Amino acid sequence: MKKFFEKKAMDYKFRKAGEGHSLSEEKPKPSVQPVKAQASRAPPSSSSRAAGGAALARMESQERGRPAGGGLTTKMPASQKPSHLHTEASASACSHGSASVVPTPPTTISVADTSMSGVVVHMICPVCQHSVPYTDTHQHLTTCLQEEYLKEPLTASVQMIHTLCREQEKRKLCIDTLCRYLGNVIDHQGEEKYLKIRVNNRAFQERVSAVEGAVLFLEAVGFKQQLLPHQDGEEQFFVLPQEKAGAEELTVHRELLTTAEPLKARVDRNLQVFQSSPRVTHFDLPTEFYNLTVDEIRKEQKSRTDVLERESVLRTRAMREKEETRLAVRHYRFVLLRIRMPGGLIVQAVFRPLEKLSEVRRLLSESLSDPTLTYSLSALGRSLQEEDGSTLAALGLVPSAVLNLSWEGRGPTSGPGLSPELLARIQQL
Repeated sequence: MKKFFEKKAMDYKFRKAGEGHSLSEEKPKPSVQPVKAQASRAPPSSSSRAAGGAALARMESQERGRPAGGGLTTKMPASQKPSHLHTEASASACSHGSASVVPTPPTTISVADTSMSGVVVHMICPVCQHSVPYTDTHQHLTTCLQEEYLKEPLTASVQMIHTLCREQEKRKLCIDTLCRYLGNVIDHQGEEKYLKIRVNNRAFQERVSAVEGAVLFLEAVGFKQQLLPHQDGEEQFFVLPQEKAGAEELTVHRELLTTAEPLKARVDRNLQVFQSSPRVTHFDLPTEFYNLTVDEIRKEQKSRTDVLERESVLRTRAMREKEETRLAVRHYRFVLLRIRMPGGLIVQAVFRPLEKLSEVRRLLSESLSDPTLTYSLSALGRSLQEEDGSTLAALGLVPSAVLNLSWEGRGPTSGPGLSPELLARIQQL
């Protein structure tokens, strides 16, 4: 039994035992407050232009029947290069202080077929902990939760409702309806009409039956399908037996349903090590990196252009940076980072735009041959030593970037400083 479901089952059993026991406290969901976009007389932001260009190129190349793997390269003039698309910038272009950075060629971003690009996005299943392709994540989660239902029907069905229904309003309406069913039985003990739910009822079909896991939840609670007389004929009903209709037990079921949270698959870092290469600034990004379709980007760009032409409010630098972050998160799902080691080796990994730089440092520390080694990171013409609490989007590292690593103090006594496991699988970029 997976640890998650063991914990859920234990919480349920303690709660079911009676008064004086409580479910685990609900952890508050992290939230990202949307930043209100401010208008100015300036043209559309660089991140909007960049995302639009990349997605348009991607979609147009697919429409022309481009062979698999034949990436279409998108290059931008230096004057229009967005901060979150280029890899390294000169120190004079950055307001965070100067840093010694060796000039590098402009970043080249290709939109390539996933199977040929060398960047394959995988996710770690929160149930079985297996790595699965991003495009298969939902189906894999469905299968895992169905298997868990055979072991822990109540908790698994609750997680199906919260995890597999992607529409928040639809999910909320389903949960509210199920809670109303249980609440009616709790509040009207012994009244037979509240123990029955007509299957063909329109509200049941639209609010409950349409959400994966909802019918399984009713069955886990104790409802059984029966053919009963209705008007001039017979119809199917979900009927709750009297022995399953105890107020205390149903209250526990309802609380479990309302306090559960969706299971979240986390990004598989897909950690790779490459030999030194002039292609370090060339990124082949698979289509999974992009959030918007070509039509959505066209519509957004037109809308933003119209607003900016109408409004005359000037934006400060902080306001522009917040807007760039918001657009970066909206346009991209993932971030591809390459960390250039002092000896020239390149470490590559995949992250999310809202992950913090501290996550990058944690992965690097786990990849070193000596965990006590200290180092500094720099990118975009500045040091990132004081930026551990900042997100990758806020730092302008979306959707791809190269970071430079330099040792502090003695450095590794021998070798490039990476673990033997990583050194054993160095490949060409």
